[in-house]
Amino acid sequence: MDNKNTYSYTAYGLNISSSISLPELVPSVGEPDVRILYGVTPVTLDEVKGEGVCYLANHGALLLSIEGIARFLISGGNEIVVEPQYGCDDDSLRLFLLDVAFGALLHQRGLLVLHGSAIQAGEGCICLAGATGVGKSTIAGAFLKRGYRLLTDDVCPLTVGQDGIPRVLPAYPVLKLWFNSLKRLGENPAEYHPLRPTLEKYGKPVRDRFQEQPLRLTHIYVIGTDNRDDIDLTPIEGFHKLSVLRSQTYRIQYIKGLGLHQSHFKHCVNLGKVAKMSHLIRPRTIFLIDEIVEAIENDFNKNSITDGQIE
Repeated sequence: MDNKNTYSYTAYGLNISSSISLPELVPSVGEPDVRILYGVTPVTLDEVKGEGVCYLANHGALLLSIEGIARFLISGGNEIVVEPQYGCDDDSLRLFLLDVAFGALLHQRGLLVLHGSAIQAGEGCICLAGATGVGKSTIAGAFLKRGYRLLTDDVCPLTVGQDGIPRVLPAYPVLKLWFNSLKRLGENPAEYHPLRPTLEKYGKPVRDRFQEQPLRLTHIYVIGTDNRDDIDLTPIEGFHKLSVLRSQTYRIQYIKGLGLHQSHFKHCVNLGKVAKMSHLIRPRTIFLIDEIVEAIENDFNKNSITDGQIE
């Protein structure tokens, strides 16, 4: 465990200097916004403002402790110190670093971070949000097979410029899919590397289908399941958008401890004003993947973007 090697990457709109090799990421050059280092991390934090399963947080740092993997100290939105535990495999370390630890860091940097996958659609992009296991990545994979491009999978950070337009920051060109999802998409799981040795979830490289530049977010589709035979697509209107955006925030439990309640509320209000939102409820017992993609396509194709506004 040393910091002799330095690798340079880009992800989530950031230049990253890392002592850990992260082959999933796109190589880059430039002054780093974030540094990833090996080091000794504390077992607790001073002035803890929030705590839960696997984490402690205060207004300057979040300590993430994953048993059998590592402790990650995420500080100031610009540094992650990693202390691997004995016997930790590299794949598991990178998985928690690139998703959970970076999710906390993006919160620290003042971004609104949704739990969703984003794909390019027309001049903008859409976010497929929803709880773990509802099929966000599978639906994203189906869109990619139709020629669309991926911005991010699972961790979806948004920034708002001076023009007031929300934009999704691209993450890295990997789609994370369960064994059954790969089969459903006509893929052979044996061709892909497991994300962790004991997990039947795989990383599918999508470098040729990766959108490297931020795109304005126009639609959010919150995926859910129910005991039904067909697909239901229902707009989300008014103040209900606020509660939905809160529920779809990535690791919402971190917000309190990091002291971000006010800024998070403001982000949700502003996003709700400009983005179209819908619930898409699919049958629980059968995954009508083609019908889902077509329903979403038909919906976002009914709308156009003019001068940054959604009509």
